Amino acid sequence: MLIQLDDTEEGSDQSSIKQLISKLCKESMKFEKEIKEMKKINDLSMNSSSNETINRIKKNHLNSLTIQFVSLMRQYQTIQLDIKSSLKMKVIRKMKIYNPSLNDNVIEESIEKKNTDNTLVQQLQQKEDQIALNFLEERHRELLSINDAIEEINGMFVSLAVLIETQGELINSIEENCNSTKEYTKQINEELQRTYHLKKKLIIVCYFLKKII
Repeated sequence: MLIQLDDTEEGSDQSSIKQLISKLCKESMKFEKEIKEMKKINDLSMNSSSNETINRIKKNHLNSLTIQFVSLMRQYQTIQLDIKSSLKMKVIRKMKIYNPSLNDNVIEESIEKKNTDNTLVQQLQQKEDQIALNFLEERHRELLSINDAIEEINGMFVSLAVLIETQGELINSIEENCNSTKEYTKQINEELQRTYHLKKKLIIVCYFLKKII
């Protein structure tokens, strides 16, 4: 029973997942700030510039970058939900090893609540089964952490939605103004340097999360 409830290898995997989720949340927030900062820079430039071609390039560039970021965050959210579902199934399976008569819904309800003051916990406390109780409380904390991360991503979607004014990523009918376009291309590259490495980190973390699952 002790070995089944206190699996060191599984604990290591859960710790790795928790660290990756934390890292990805931090990187996501940084990247979101970068996009918003670019929006401010573009707005100032549009107010002071009369070149419609450059303004259109800026607008499409920011929209494209934002759409790509939102798409990546949706993948991350899906991974979060998969982790949450997998974690709940592990808790249910192991708690039923402890007590086969336990109902799946009772176990799930216990770990989904904000606090652990519930029937299942009270039963464990009465039986003085500290191993099972520690396992349940640790998984409960992990699920709350994942729920918080999911809420953060949902808030980010709402925040970024106002930045997306078009779903198109192609620039149509660009005027013939090669010199201005080349000049702004250099500016685009400078702005992308601030966001490229963050975006790369997001992709890498998503990849490793999928491998762990």
